[in-house]
Amino acid sequence: MNKNKVESILPEQGKNIAIYDYAIIGAGGAGMCLLMQLLKRPFFKDKRIVVFEPEAKTTDDKTWCFWSLPEDKAEEELIALADCHWDKFRTTSGRVVQSSYQYHHLPSSVLYNTVHQLAAGHAAVNWVGEKVMSTKLCMDGVLLKTAEKQYTAAIIFDSRFNEKQVTLLRSPATIWQSFIGWKIKLNNVDYGRDAVSLMDFNIAQHGNTQFIYYLPFDKQEALVELTRFGKHAIEEHEAEELIAAWITEHFGTYERLHTEEGKIPMVQGLKREAIPNGRIVPIGTAAGAVKSTTGYAIKNMHRHATQMADALERNQSLPSIDQEQRFAFYDDLLLHILRNKPEKGKQIFEQLFQRNIMDRIFRFLDERTTVIEELPMLFSLPVKAFLSALYEKHRLQTTLSSSNVNVAVNIGLLMFLTVGLYQFEVISSQQLTYLMLIGLIFPGIPHGAMDHYLGKGKSLKGMALIQFVGKYLGVMALVILLWSWNASLGVSIFILYSAWHFGETDLREWGIFNRVGAVVFGLAALSVILFSHSQELGEMLYLLKAESLANLTLPYSHVLLTGSCMIMLLPLLRIKLSVIYSYLLLLLILLMGSFLPLIPAFLWYFAAWHSFLGWLHIKKISGDTHVSLIKKSLPFSLGAFALFLGLYLLLPELAVDATSFIPYIFIFLAAISAPHVLFMHLYYEHNHSKK
Repeated sequence: MNKNKVESILPEQGKNIAIYDYAIIGAGGAGMCLLMQLLKRPFFKDKRIVVFEPEAKTTDDKTWCFWSLPEDKAEEELIALADCHWDKFRTTSGRVVQSSYQYHHLPSSVLYNTVHQLAAGHAAVNWVGEKVMSTKLCMDGVLLKTAEKQYTAAIIFDSRFNEKQVTLLRSPATIWQSFIGWKIKLNNVDYGRDAVSLMDFNIAQHGNTQFIYYLPFDKQEALVELTRFGKHAIEEHEAEELIAAWITEHFGTYERLHTEEGKIPMVQGLKREAIPNGRIVPIGTAAGAVKSTTGYAIKNMHRHATQMADALERNQSLPSIDQEQRFAFYDDLLLHILRNKPEKGKQIFEQLFQRNIMDRIFRFLDERTTVIEELPMLFSLPVKAFLSALYEKHRLQTTLSSSNVNVAVNIGLLMFLTVGLYQFEVISSQQLTYLMLIGLIFPGIPHGAMDHYLGKGKSLKGMALIQFVGKYLGVMALVILLWSWNASLGVSIFILYSAWHFGETDLREWGIFNRVGAVVFGLAALSVILFSHSQELGEMLYLLKAESLANLTLPYSHVLLTGSCMIMLLPLLRIKLSVIYSYLLLLLILLMGSFLPLIPAFLWYFAAWHSFLGWLHIKKISGDTHVSLIKKSLPFSLGAFALFLGLYLLLPELAVDATSFIPYIFIFLAAISAPHVLFMHLYYEHNHSKK
């Protein structure tokens, strides 16, 4: 049966259906955090809640740890439940440091007992010690079946894995964080210490990444845990020798009080989405609460529970646990290294803790750092190992088209040749400009002359063609009027819609398009070209009579150029290796353009990069050949050339002073490009919606 199909379910013969508002499947950390939020709020006082858990949870079946700052109000509930707190940490080099963050220890029994006490005062909470056999959407919500009974709930919160997640976990490539820990009592209290060791790598690695994790509860009692990151979980006999040797070396004789063990999946993509209508909501590990590279989860579970309770109170859509793209990228690379080169793990983590302060490490693991904060941290790690992982990870997935790569290489070589000819004064600036105008003949003007072909019908005749031309000329006329009224405003708007168009073309090429990003990235690309030629830009703006725009921007040209260069690097956080050659070509064109005069630099970018890329997009979406597209573009290409030539013939004095022709060129380009930007965007959106 389709899981999303809604049925009218009738009770089976001899069985009654128990009706609830909410059902929680699984009474672990995520389920108990959610139930605690529901029970503490007056809004849920009269709500009927059922919790399914086959095994009663009252003992310390697991331990949760987390860190927080004193001002972190979101963690106050968890901190109040914790039984131990530390702010001193022993680094991998043995040095003890103090942090603004506190590290907290929360036994699972404390959370379980706290929630059970709250539930005792809530008459409408029912605990069912049975396994849920099936769930189906029905007219009243979701029907749940156990071996003995049927239940319905308006919304269920499900901590179980679905089939896809189980298959992922069973993959031979899956990495596990496995651990075996001993709670011990020291016989010699003089050996005690009050600093936490998150990762002590001074043990044999045995071909894995493994370390000792140490928590001192007081002067006598402590937790000593052997943790392994690897494809195979650590065995008890392996742990016995390593743990015993470590304790004896550091503390002398001891008494073992308790043993705990477990394993946590270190997997990207484990999160599953909620059923579209929001009736079945994943929680816990199934919802992506466990950070794949560390195994820490309780803060994410508690935060998600709080957000869901808030949403239920406000009758809003229930939120999911989301990870920013760049942190997923970092985690993915590290997991690749741990999976394929586990011997590198020790070096990576030791350098992380030795070369960075604890506060920043905690912020980074919380995914609260900025890119500026992250860069020095990333460079403090073995960069070669991560670059190698980046290459290896995408090598088999790479689908580079050899023809496209060859085109990119040829464009790059031509760019170098052009710069060389100019720098060694083989050709003059004026000759170079005339040479680059060839790019307007193709693909510059032709790629914009396909707008009549970008509609749904792909052909315009008769009155439809007349209407199209009328609209096109109308938009052009508005641009010319705007420019005539206020040149600075005209130039500014021209730059903005050009930036939008350039950015949209680029980000769609790389599969990372969003509207804000398109404007920002396109504006950054244009700014790199313009502000790397600030003197020529100033002269150009004064020729265009846009003095106010010049006065507003030119004093800050260095700042604007630096900021734009940094923005140009941001796609590296998201771009796939299969299109990296395209991105690198753009950076090369912008870099080489700084060694050319402004106009040739812009023409290189416009013709060899943007127009050519736009032409390839039209070819790919339409399915036509280059020759066919050239034929279709010919009428409007000739029309554009005719308009340009007519302008030149109507103003013969321009032949005497070529520089006075520049404003007219820009006005012409602004006018002819405005409708093209609109039609190209509609074309992209239309074809994207069909996918």
